[in-house]
Amino acid sequence: MNGCAKILAARLLDGNHVRSKTRRRLQSKSMVPVWSANRIRSIVFACLSLALLALYGFALCGPLKMCGDAPGYVELAAFLHNGTPARTIAAPGYPYYFPHGYPNLLIGLNWLGLAIPPAIIGVNLACLAIGFWATRSLLARAFGLSPDAIWGILLLTAASSVVFQFASSAVSELPFLAAACTAVVCVDRTGGNGRSWLFLTGGVLLCALAISLRTVGIALIPAVIWAVLRLPAVKGVVASPRRFWLAIPALLLIGFGVWFAGGSHYVSVTTADGFARFKFAPDGYWLTAIGRKITHIGELFSNQRATDFPLLYRDEFVLLGALCLVVCGLGWWSRRGRFGPLDAYVATYFLMIAAYPFWQLRLWLPIVPFLFGLAWLGLRYVFRGGRRTRTIGLRLAELYVIAFVLLGCSFAYRFTTSSVYPDVDDAIKTNRTADSYLELLKRPPGPSTDDGNRD
Repeated sequence: MNGCAKILAARLLDGNHVRSKTRRRLQSKSMVPVWSANRIRSIVFACLSLALLALYGFALCGPLKMCGDAPGYVELAAFLHNGTPARTIAAPGYPYYFPHGYPNLLIGLNWLGLAIPPAIIGVNLACLAIGFWATRSLLARAFGLSPDAIWGILLLTAASSVVFQFASSAVSELPFLAAACTAVVCVDRTGGNGRSWLFLTGGVLLCALAISLRTVGIALIPAVIWAVLRLPAVKGVVASPRRFWLAIPALLLIGFGVWFAGGSHYVSVTTADGFARFKFAPDGYWLTAIGRKITHIGELFSNQRATDFPLLYRDEFVLLGALCLVVCGLGWWSRRGRFGPLDAYVATYFLMIAAYPFWQLRLWLPIVPFLFGLAWLGLRYVFRGGRRTRTIGLRLAELYVIAFVLLGCSFAYRFTTSSVYPDVDDAIKTNRTADSYLELLKRPPGPSTDDGNRD
């Protein structure tokens, strides 16, 4: 009898244990959501990525837009190739001051029989892919960002209206982005390994290539000098005051060599033009320039154009741009003590564009992903409190990425399907199509017979 009671009690205990275990398992399943926040974010980001890929594929089919300095680049390439005078309707003679890197690229495409819109846009997209690869490496290595944060920043960059606009045009912005970011990747890997000199050599060559594409590539020279100072052999020289003062002329010589190899003539022309602007600027010119530059920062972070809004509401873009600069400044401050070649490049480029006497949104394109990266660091610095505060900051960033990409997709579709450029600032208004410009390049070398281009 006692034995039966013990068996019955054991079975009851086992049953209670099984029921309690099942109850705990069901409770735990009810407490854990089926779709975690990370999984939902990954799915949303993947859908946004596919939408952007589809739009860039749609843009690859044309048409080729002649935005910004595209007419000047094509006409300069035609002049270098066959002597056709480079005289656009916007500013006769101005293409002669452009660096020859991108026009020579167009000449190479023409030599291969690829001076056609899909090939030119395809080169831009290939350069954008290289720039994204380099940007991903820099954001992870220099800024220390997580893969999800990098994914979001690349989505913002790809969805930016200025990036999409100039990916569809015959301009040097995307090749410059690829050359500059890859150069920074090389110089950032110098120091502390046996291949430092190899990376430094590659960085110097890519720096010269970037300068040959755009004059502002001289902003890479401080990054190259920073990388030289990180070399183990140079650290020993810098440790000695006498050797340090002897090393300064050598570093200046390196900077001058890179500048000269990349195109000193175009740097000097741009500098002279800048000084002329400073000297003869009318009253109020610089206040207008500062306001427009800050407005462009607001346009960049909102993915909207101030010109699309009534004049009454355009001051809000100045306020937004100033706020975004403050957030980026906080992100910069959060990196104190960890500055490197990337910081030297971004700071130099930012100061050069801020002091440049002209203002166009496209001028900020090469550092767009790094401005987004600094803004994320600044946002993380603001929401650095408890776990709940950090979660709120993360959710706000996710919503911002979604809204930004949707606005970018809307702009991309309108820009690709419209014959009128949505951007007034960066478009040269001519009645000539891209094919008419490319025909100038396809002519055989020899004296020009086009009287329509003569004065």
